[in-house]
Amino acid sequence: MKMFLKRYNPYILMQQQLESYPELGFKEYSANFEYCPFCQTKLVMEYHSRVRYVKTLDGLLGAKQITYSCPNNQCKYYFGAKRKIFQSQEFNQLSLPNCEYGLDVTLYIGYNMHIKHQSLDTVYQDLLFRKLPIDRSTVYRQYEKYLIFMQALNEESIQELKDKIKKNNGYVLSIDAVHAPGSPLLFVCREVLSGIVLKTVLVETENENLLIPSLEWVKESFGEPIAIVSDMGHGMSSSISTVFPKSKHQYCHFHFLKNLGKDLLGPNYEELRQLAKNEKKK
Repeated sequence: MKMFLKRYNPYILMQQQLESYPELGFKEYSANFEYCPFCQTKLVMEYHSRVRYVKTLDGLLGAKQITYSCPNNQCKYYFGAKRKIFQSQEFNQLSLPNCEYGLDVTLYIGYNMHIKHQSLDTVYQDLLFRKLPIDRSTVYRQYEKYLIFMQALNEESIQELKDKIKKNNGYVLSIDAVHAPGSPLLFVCREVLSGIVLKTVLVETENENLLIPSLEWVKESFGEPIAIVSDMGHGMSSSISTVFPKSKHQYCHFHFLKNLGKDLLGPNYEELRQLAKNEKKK
């Protein structure tokens, strides 16, 4: 299986990670019922799927499924010459289509970055410590997918969110941008008190014209927020004042202190870094 893994995705795997990444073997999945749930006819085997290799938090899993179909042409789910195919729900939930990483990895990344507010680099280093062969840009893309899931779930319950906001007498909006080198900015609008993602969008740059449509959607859907928290980006600040002129706008303390530290201590830090680098060469 390790030889397959090397061929499967060689550009992100270091040899050390390959050697230490656990192998979980193979597992076969099938529908958890023998009879058609619509007409009670005994199901017949349709086909075996190819082996699917999924990188999970626990190790590399080889999985395949056996699908079944209902042979009764009088069944209401018998579409002309096509039979109703029953697949394994557990197999389909291992990972997203055409994705080599399990949903447990996606949820782990999303939970730590979104709920626990850990940085991209912190989560990436944590996954490397767990021996998961993954690169930083893939962690970013998995976080994108997580936020898209969250937004899709939230869009199905907009009215419920509106009722909660009304009950709380308003909401506080957090606006942030996450990015990895070589990737677009992931623009995230989040309700601070509940942590609910209201809107996500990919933009090439933090440009006012690219951000305003998303902010207008948030305003139209949930109204004007009581207050807004964001970083000090010019494009973001400008778009916020344009769309939410009545809301109080506060800069994120973390970003403020981070930028202040760069301005005040940047030259000293660079000098120290060079000294350490030169000492290492000796």
